[in-house]
Amino acid sequence: MDINSAWLGVSVESLMENAGIAVAKACRGYRRIAVFCGRGNNGGDGLVAARVILESGGGARAFVLDGSDRSRLNILNLERLPEEAVEFIQSGRDFDLKGYDLIVDALFGTGFKGKLKEPLKGIIEKINESPAVKISVDIPSAGLVEADEVISLDTGKVPGARVVDIGIPQEAQLYCGPGDVAVAIPERKDTSHKGDFGRLIVLGGSKDYIGTPTLVAQAALRAGCDLVDVCVPGYVADKMPFDPNLIVHRLKGRDIITPSDVKSVLKLKSDAMVFGNGLGRKSRKAVEYLMKHNDRPVVVDADALSLADKRWLTGRMILTPHRG
Repeated sequence: MDINSAWLGVSVESLMENAGIAVAKACRGYRRIAVFCGRGNNGGDGLVAARVILESGGGARAFVLDGSDRSRLNILNLERLPEEAVEFIQSGRDFDLKGYDLIVDALFGTGFKGKLKEPLKGIIEKINESPAVKISVDIPSAGLVEADEVISLDTGKVPGARVVDIGIPQEAQLYCGPGDVAVAIPERKDTSHKGDFGRLIVLGGSKDYIGTPTLVAQAALRAGCDLVDVCVPGYVADKMPFDPNLIVHRLKGRDIITPSDVKSVLKLKSDAMVFGNGLGRKSRKAVEYLMKHNDRPVVVDADALSLADKRWLTGRMILTPHRG
C-alpha cells in the first residue's frame, strides 16, 4: 500500500509523517516519554512521533537501535531530531527507564521475521519490566512487547488495536498497482527449484480464438511462473501454436469449454488460475460453474467477464480492467 500510495501521488514520507503525528497525539498527557525506534520504517514512525512531541513542548527521548542498515526515511527523520534527544542503544544494559511514565514501542513493524535473539530480546524484556504505560506502533514488536495499547496504521493488525487514518488513498487498497506486483513476485535464490514460484492453470480458448491461451501462458512463464497448464477445447489443442514449455490438456469439449470441462480442470493442482481468454460467447454455463465452484485465486479476464454475473463474484477473484 505504501508503494501504491506513492504511485498515486501520496509519498511514503507523508504517510510516515501522518503516522508519527497520530502516535504523538496518543502520547498527550504523559510527562516523560521513551520512544524506542528500530532501523526500519516502523522506527521512522517513532522518530517522527518523538520530534512532534518535542516540538509541542513534551518530554520525549528517542532510544534508537544502533547500526547502519537503516531505511532511507529512518535516516531522514533521525537527522531531523535534536542530537540531545537521541540515545543510541545496543542492548538492554544501555538505557535506564526509571522516571518514564510512557514507553512507545516502534522497534519492529509487520516486516519482522524469524525468532527474536539477543540483544533485541534483552531490550524488549527490559521494556516489559518497566511499570510505564506501553504503546506499540502498528503491532507489538516481534509479538513480545506487552503493550497496553496498539495504534495500527490504516488497518488493524492485531485484535483490539486502535486504527488511525494516515492518508493512504482508498485506490491504493482497491486497485492492483506497483506495490501489489512488488509483493507478489518472490525473491529468487540460488537454491530455488521448480515449483517454488507457482503453478498456473490457463483455462480458455474456443474454435474462434485459438491463440490467446498460448499468449497468456507464455506471459505467465515470462513473468516468472514455474509451471503452466493450458486447458483448452480439442479443436484448440490441435491448432494452437506449439510451445514445448507449455503443458497442454485437451478437454472433452471440441469447440468450446463446457461445465463438465471446468469440473475436470478444477481437480488439477495449481496455485492460481487465469480464465476466459478466447472463451467466446457460447460458454456462459462454464463461466457460471467455475465462478460458483472455484476455491483458488483466479484472474477473470476477457470473455469470462462479458459472460459473468456480478452475483457470482467472490473475494478469490481478480478482475482485469473491463467496461462492465
